[in-house]
Amino acid sequence: MFILSSREFRRTEGISTTELLTRILKRLTKLEGSTSVTGPFEKPNLRRTRSVDFTPGTEFVLQSSKELLTQKQSYEPTTSRLESDSESSSSPNHVGWTNCGMSYMPNTLRITQFCNGEYGLREPTADDTVVYVPGTFDLFHIGHLSFLEKCLEFGNYLVVGLYSDATAALESQRMGVILTLQERLLSVLACRYVSNVVIDAPHEVPASLLDHFKVNYVVVGQDTKLPFSCDGRDPMKIPKQRGIFRRVDSGSSVTTTSVITRILKHRVDYEQRNRSKEAKEAKLIASLKSNATCLGLSLKN
Repeated sequence: MFILSSREFRRTEGISTTELLTRILKRLTKLEGSTSVTGPFEKPNLRRTRSVDFTPGTEFVLQSSKELLTQKQSYEPTTSRLESDSESSSSPNHVGWTNCGMSYMPNTLRITQFCNGEYGLREPTADDTVVYVPGTFDLFHIGHLSFLEKCLEFGNYLVVGLYSDATAALESQRMGVILTLQERLLSVLACRYVSNVVIDAPHEVPASLLDHFKVNYVVVGQDTKLPFSCDGRDPMKIPKQRGIFRRVDSGSSVTTTSVITRILKHRVDYEQRNRSKEAKEAKLIASLKSNATCLGLSLKN
């Protein structure tokens, strides 16, 4: 006789797949409407920011997008929330039906609920081999997971340096992050391989950070681009001088860019899916409002 058991995982309020798809599609629509990368996507002065995520590939995404739109002659831009919303609606803080009228509010309780990794969040001991891994980790996927697992070949204590939203979004010709820093933090903390996270990590790895965490290795992906800062400084200069800089092949072909490109190839289908789902959720919330309750909470306009 077999006894089947199941485990239920509650959703994090304000974060849903439909919401993330909406953010991606709106970002693509915005970029397609620009003949050049300007405004918030203009190349920044790196000295004004603490950290930068250098992830190439936006040119390919935009080119593919235009080709797909040309091929789909019957496609007409949606007049739903995707285009009719104001500029602020593309912000990760936008509140839509798919969030059940709520947005994610960073708080210590929610953060601690994500801190239950296999290796545990703790101080490193004298016996630990510390590995520092800087990055953005947007739309946390199997490629990130495989990479972090590979990093454990260098040690047993993994410190992730999580880049800020502003510096990642301001990178030249990049879409910018889809998830906010606080949202990305939850994804990284939930990874069982991670022992600690440096929030808003500096682009240039300083000696003070290496000394504070007693870092034995600094590891990046095999294909990770590490351009010099605007004043010609190598962000990995100090790790290289100490002989602790390493590159690792995750063995996975999945990247954040490839995930977005995959969504782009099925863009029309996703937009139709979102409209249908939003209509159903709007109807449900309207019904709940009539009873003045949503999951035990009062609903407000």
